[in-house]
Amino acid sequence: MSQDHAAALVARLRAVRRQRRLTLLQVEHQSAGRFNAIVVGSDDRGDRAAAVPKPAELATFDGVPTEERLSGE
Repeated sequence: MSQDHAAALVARLRAVRRQRRLTLLQVEHQSAGRFNAIVVGSDDRGDRAAAVPKPAELATFDGVPTEERLSGE
């Protein structure tokens, strides 16, 4: 997955979290600390390049089906 695809996935995941009305702290707690709120927030803002495996793993946590991960729907 290219950095462009990773960035698109991160944007999609942020939208999904907003739809689910989950805060970054709730994601951290519900994932038992697997996804650190500060790191996910940094990824969301584009403050750092997201490591490719993490967004894909977070998509699974967020319940986003593979075919919808980059579609924006």
